[in-house]
Order: sequence, then structure tokens, then C-alpha cells
Amino acid sequence: MEHKKINSFSELTSINELMNYLDSAARLKDSNYVYQYTNISSFISMMDSGTIHLCNAKYMNDQLEYNNGDERLWKDLFFTCFMLEDEESIGMWSMYAQPWRDGIKISIPKDVLRKWVSEVERIEEIDLDSKKPTGRNIDNSNDFKVWLSAVAYTDADRINRKKEAETLHWGTLKNQNFTFLNKYDALTGYLKDIAWAYEKEIRLKLKINRNHTFKRIAIKIPDYVINSMIITPSPLFDGDFKEALETKIQKHFETKDSTFKGKLTLKDKCSDCSLKGRYDNEQ
Repeated sequence: MEHKKINSFSELTSINELMNYLDSAARLKDSNYVYQYTNISSFISMMDSGTIHLCNAKYMNDQLEYNNGDERLWKDLFFTCFMLEDEESIGMWSMYAQPWRDGIKISIPKDVLRKWVSEVERIEEIDLDSKKPTGRNIDNSNDFKVWLSAVAYTDADRINRKKEAETLHWGTLKNQNFTFLNKYDALTGYLKDIAWAYEKEIRLKLKINRNHTFKRIAIKIPDYVINSMIITPSPLFDGDFKEALETKIQKHFETKDSTFKGKLTLKDKCSDCSLKGRYDNEQ
């Protein structure tokens, strides 16, 4: 099969080129792992159910992205998010792994993630409020598409167009060949405001290709994915994390200390708060 050449990021000039670039497996080439920041209770729920939840964008906190996208396209699109940056992120700990002392970072090898995505055969509907299965499923994989896609970041919502050129960012790369990117419906799910660029996000996306009323879905986490995980506790976790985790889940996990262990002190009330991340992975 002939593969279409994908231009470098700075050379992209069309919406289709940009989408192909973000959907390309090459976006993972410089990363050995993908990372998800969450908390222990959410992780225990994932392990108990054997599934991970994918959210519909209508119910996420980042309403700027939702409002810039197309409501009809959003209806059929579900995703969960990972970070591509190998360096540990205080921003991600603060945003998604709350409360601080219960936060964790999940590391999954990129090749394991690719295999998992290629083998999804069933999706379950999850009740939006209880976060429990409704009993309705889609078992025909022809009725949905699953893939990995990176996110690009734009300053389109904040520039003075009479004085400044619009800049699109992916990692350290920049592109100034587009205008009004936030107005293209086709980029629904591909584009976020530059304020979120530190997340270096890649999404496990699922698009339902038939009529449905689902608002939240779940897919099975295979054993080989669970067995590949490395779990890092919050820098502020107190005690023997490995023992505490395996006592709660009754399963062996490889663990790794945070880069910031013993090096971080929070003096405000946020260290004890119950904030959740924008995509509310709690199950």
C-alpha cells in the first residue's frame, strides 16, 4: 500500500494535511510511554471494572474547545487523554491528580497502547451520573472507529488579527500558515487553546458511526495493558505506596517514585482539596 507523505509541521497548509499529521503514528515516535494523571480512587475503579471510560466533550470542563467545535461531530466523539511528555509535570499533578496526596501517574508503553487501540471490539454505555454500565453495548466494531490522535494548540482565540499572525503549536514546533483555525468544524477534537499546550496531549478517540444516545462509554482494559503499567504516586504521598496500592487492588504493579518526592511543599489548602481533572476519569 502506498503511504501518503506527511509534511513537516511547519509546512502544513491544508486542514486535511493537519488532521493527517495529528493522526499519524509518527506522533508517538519520540515517546517510549504515554502517561495519565489521575487519583487512586479512580484507578481502583478502573481496575475493579476492568474498563476505562471515554467522555463526550460536551461534559468536559474545557468549554472553549467544545464551543469552537461542531456540536454534531462532538455527539459521536468520545475520548480519554494521555500526556506524551516524559518529564514529570507539576501542572498535570495539580490539574488531574487531586487531591494531592492521593494522586498517581499511570505510565503505559506506547506499543502496548497501539496494540490495545487496534483490538477494541466492544463498547459499553456508561450512565453519566452513576458512572455505572447501563447494560447497553455496541458489539459490532464496524459501528465505531478507534484511533490515536494528537492535539495541536492555537492562539486563535486571543490574538489581535490586525497586528499578529495566528500561531499553531505542536510540542516545540510552530506553524503560521493558517487563519481562523478555531472556526473549522473538521478540526473538532483536534485543536485546543494554547493555554493547554503544557499537556502535550494525545487522545484515545472513539467515533460511533451509527445513531445512538450515549453520553459516556467504556472499553475493556486487557490484562496485558494492566500488566505493563508503571504507577507513580504523588510527590506528597505518605507511606509505603506499593503496599497500600496492592492491598487495595490485590494485584502486583511496578511502581516508581516521583521525581519530586521529598522536594515539594504545598502551603495552601489545595493540597487537601478534592478537585478533579477536567475529564473526570473517576469511575
